[in-house]
Amino acid sequence: MARISTYDRDLVLSRDDILIGTDAENSNVTRNFSVGSLIDFISLSSGGVVDTNYYLSAITADQATGVITFTVNGITNQTLTLGTAAFSASTAFAASNISFNTAQVVSENDITAYYLNVSGDGTNGQLLASDGDGSFSWVDSANITDTNFYLNGITKSGNVLTFSVNGASDQSYTFGSAAFESVSSIISQLSTGLTLDDIDTSTLGDLATLNKVDANQIETNAI
Repeated sequence: MARISTYDRDLVLSRDDILIGTDAENSNVTRNFSVGSLIDFISLSSGGVVDTNYYLSAITADQATGVITFTVNGITNQTLTLGTAAFSASTAFAASNISFNTAQVVSENDITAYYLNVSGDGTNGQLLASDGDGSFSWVDSANITDTNFYLNGITKSGNVLTFSVNGASDQSYTFGSAAFESVSSIISQLSTGLTLDDIDTSTLGDLATLNKVDANQIETNAI
């Protein structure tokens, strides 16, 4: 018998081709084995032919997380994270040229010291003051000049009223001499101090020289 390595190779295999080997279950005697019997044995011992046809069997989407899951038969499922915005309608997004006012962007009391151009939270009693360049800083209230000019008193001297203004010069106004007289005082002064010399009689004509006026000086249609 020639060496096995010297035999020609069979390039066309079939189930009927014969292989030589040892029968382990029969005292290791030498036997022939068909290729077909080996194929059947291997298939049965491995539970059948292994399916390597990996195919997509389902696609599911979780709108709450924005994750799409691809269920693949035979291997681990694959996922693709798109984000929740991918599942939102176009009406949920603002146009690129839209204009917002402050109330649409932030709610009341949302803007805190964190969003202002200041360093730290300041100390108790400090005030937030403008630096004049768009930034802010904390300052002690004692270092701030009070420009809140307000009226804090009114005094009268004769016919002059003086208005005391906090933080600025006092203001005064001079009224006429009768501005603070009572009605009864004015009547009393007129009744005791008024004479004919105080009355302009230039327009009275001849009446100014008469001691009394009778019907001759009064036109009928005047009464």
